[in-house]
Amino acid sequence: MAATEALQEAVNQLGTSNWGEISRRMPTRRSSIQCRRRFTNKLDPNVKNDEWTEEEDKKIVAAQSRLGNRWAQISKLLEGRSEDAVGHRWMSMLHARADRIKQTLTENDWKFLQNANDIPYRNVKPWTVDEDGGLPRGPTPARERSQPGWGL
Repeated sequence: MAATEALQEAVNQLGTSNWGEISRRMPTRRSSIQCRRRFTNKLDPNVKNDEWTEEEDKKIVAAQSRLGNRWAQISKLLEGRSEDAVGHRWMSMLHARADRIKQTLTENDWKFLQNANDIPYRNVKPWTVDEDGGLPRGPTPARERSQPGWGL
């Protein structure tokens, strides 16, 4: 457990905003993303790892129907649940039962979503081919593959 202890110590010293520096302090090679995910999903003392409640399941179903698969935003609506935990709960247990659960939701069950549109999320426009004319179109011709540098 030396890596876990090192991660917790680094987070205590540096906080949760400098994952690059935290990853450099690890005794084993770990990327900054691996360190962030390990801490936020398993080691953060604010994360709940106990059983899911029926109330939480209802909130996930209601939020997913309104927000889609934005697990980071949905996890902000659930106290103490990480975005990975919410996504795993949806995929493993709730996805197949969502329609039945939605039928049981009352107007009061939807109220927690009234400010859901205020939750910031990254709005990324889809990439189009026209934006990057430098990309090759279609497969590389055989004569180009036989040129030096293609590993043949």
